[in-house]
Amino acid sequence: MSLLDRRIVVVTGKGGVGKSTVAAAIAGRAAAAGRRTLLVETGGQQRSAEIFGVDEVGYEPTPLRPNLFALSITPEAAIEDYVVQQIRFRRLYRMVFRNRVVGPFVDAVPGLHDAIQLGKVYDLEQETGADGRPVWDLIVVDAPATGHGLTMLSSARSLMELTRAGPVFEGVRKVDEVFSQPATTAIVLVTLPEEMPVNETIDLHRRLGPSREQVDGLVDRHLLGQG
Repeated sequence: MSLLDRRIVVVTGKGGVGKSTVAAAIAGRAAAAGRRTLLVETGGQQRSAEIFGVDEVGYEPTPLRPNLFALSITPEAAIEDYVVQQIRFRRLYRMVFRNRVVGPFVDAVPGLHDAIQLGKVYDLEQETGADGRPVWDLIVVDAPATGHGLTMLSSARSLMELTRAGPVFEGVRKVDEVFSQPATTAIVLVTLPEEMPVNETIDLHRRLGPSREQVDGLVDRHLLGQG
């Protein structure tokens, strides 16, 4: 199966090795091949705006090129989005979840921020148009760098272990099913031909555990040029 035949491609690697450039290149290639593609940045990153020369990329899909859009997720926006889906009232969310007592508690739940961001990608992957077909042919996720990227990939499973049952458990279980399937989600590791990045990439590959079978590429950013 080709990399671009997946529904989701997650790109990660040591900070500074060109991870965002590779994610943008994969997304651009998919779009040029006629696939409606969404490039998703996590943690509120804005690298795609710089790469593609647009003013800003926000929480709604921003057009970059024909068939290519970008979206930047912040944990705060993703949590608000998820809770409002459940309770239907945004004002109530802000009163309950963003007050000075409950807010810090929510922020302290292990893995919640990462799992909620994966949940947003899951929602985008599940989104369909009026014709019943998926809105996005491919979603490319510019994930956090190495260690945090690994934590994000395992965050849904970690939250499942924490909750054990209930609506949150069921929600993250569905997310984990999508992100742990090699036929659906591929992982691309980015590195440089230098000792430290290579060693860190080898360690990341080892720590992926069962997810190693989802690794579909090891990319040296220099092979793509400096753009």
